Amino acid sequence: MGLPLWVEPPPGEDERRRKMREERKEALRARIVFLEGMMRTMERFGAQEPRSVPVEHAERKEELARLESIDSL
Repeated sequence: MGLPLWVEPPPGEDERRRKMREERKEALRARIVFLEGMMRTMERFGAQEPRSVPVEHAERKEELARLESIDSL
């Protein structure tokens, strides 16, 4: 016979995971603000920003949206 489909997490595990998600969202928000500032500064000075900056910005916003949707369930 196989393992049960659901095993109860240890006490406090849900809270620990929620806290880790909150910390990750906070870090993502900070990185998004940093990247937006970098893009504005480079635009102001007419510098060509590395192509990776807008790509990373979009990826971080997408990840943040995904984490926020998990919390809204």
